[in-house]
Amino acid sequence: MGSCSLIVSPTLRACGPRPRRYRAAHSPRSLRPAASQRARLFQHLLKQGELGATIDEMTIHTGMPVNVVCPRRHELEAKHIVVNSGQTRLTSHGR
Repeated sequence: MGSCSLIVSPTLRACGPRPRRYRAAHSPRSLRPAASQRARLFQHLLKQGELGATIDEMTIHTGMPVNVVCPRRHELEAKHIVVNSGQTRLTSHGR
């Protein structure tokens, strides 16, 4: 059983990301790390292009633990920024 690969949403890729403007003074401190982590994952997925990246690959290449990557990935999917490519690959553990 392989791990599913995620890619940047084709719709988003065609139109480009919609910039959001947040003022640090008005954003709760607890949300700032999550936004930064989402940005790191998004940048990594942009670099991967059509190949995308599995959760396992994102943890390896970003240095973030899986318990951080999974919720951030879910948030990106919920906002339709990334989509499941339907492709699977073996994990680093051979599963």
